Formats: sequence, structure tokens, C-alpha cells
Amino acid sequence: MLARVHSAATFGIDARVLDVEVDVSSGLPSFTIVGLPDPSVREARERVRSALRNSGFPMPPGKVIVNLAPAGFRKFGASLDLPVAVAFLEIAGLENADGKRRVFVGELGLDGQVRPIKGALCVALAARDEGFDEVVLPAANAREAAAVDGIRVVPVRSLAATVDHLRGTRPIPPYHSSERAEPAAASTSPRFGARRSRGGRSKSRRPEAITCC
Repeated sequence: MLARVHSAATFGIDARVLDVEVDVSSGLPSFTIVGLPDPSVREARERVRSALRNSGFPMPPGKVIVNLAPAGFRKFGASLDLPVAVAFLEIAGLENADGKRRVFVGELGLDGQVRPIKGALCVALAARDEGFDEVVLPAANAREAAAVDGIRVVPVRSLAATVDHLRGTRPIPPYHSSERAEPAAASTSPRFGARRSRGGRSKSRRPEAITCC
């Protein structure tokens, strides 16, 4: 059984959209993450297992391989927890009710709460520039990400709330920058629109001072 969801990883002053592929097959139980993960990414095995169990969701038994593609650069941090968990839930039968293309980022607590990440602004820019409809991220990062025009920012506080949003049972309205937000781990930034490249493609305006790590 294979599921694929989208996420993004930051490096330097940029972010890059990733495919998070999860394959579950018969065999002795194991959980392997490939695609140049650093130790904090590999620790997602324990966080995701506990978050799924404590949120009341099944984790398919068997041999698990998580692939972070492209594999050509190292991935850091815990922001890939949420997309890995969503991929497991898709294998278990979770369906995307509205068909929107989404990027997921967020660290998971063992109780299924979604914790803040670094680089939310750059993640939103990358998702917007790749044509995604929504970025689903921790509520504490919503104000930062909402500085980017042209993409819906969906703030989530838990894995269970994320599932309800995807099923359409309790859809979460997009965050608007006029709303109040919790303090995020990263600083907020001014709004960023888009500029046209010579080929006609929209590219984000981004001052050199912005860092995503």
C-alpha cells in the first residue's frame, strides 16, 4: 500500500516542495525513513506512531518505508511529522473530500497536537509558486505564512482537526492576516506578492534578509 502527500523543506533562504511517500508492505514490523533525513527527521518514527495512537487512529502494521523526494539534499527538523502521519491515514482510508492540492508541514506532539515550525513563510512561498491551493500548518505559524498572497493558509492545532478538515466534516477556514495569532517560533514578516520572470512565470519577491532555517 502506497500513499503520497506533499510537504516542503527549508534550506538557507529558500524552501522546496517535497513528495512524502509512505509504503506499507507485509513483513516484520519496521519503520525506515530514506531521502537524506537528519536525526530529527528520523525521530519522526516515534512521534508519528504515538500521535496516531493517542489520536485514536490506526497505524497499518508491517514493513514501513518513508521516502522524502527528491533525495538530493538533506532534510532537517520535525516539520515532516504531519505529512507522514497524513500519508499513513490515507493508507488507512482517509480521503480528500474537496480534491484541493495541499502542502502539509508541522511537528507532532505525542498527544497529536501540532507544534510550531521554523520557515513557515518560505514554505508558503514555495507552495504558492508550485501552484498548490492550500498550505496546512501549525496555528502558531499562520500569521507568518499568511503574509504570502495567492495561497490559502489553513491553521491546525491537532492531527484530529487536520483529519476533520480533510474529510470535510469540520472544515477549517483559511487564516486572514487581520486575525490574531499565537506567537510563532519564527518572526512575522511583511506581505509578499509575486513578480513576473522573463518567462512569464510568477516568482516570489523575497528580500535577501529572510532566512528559512
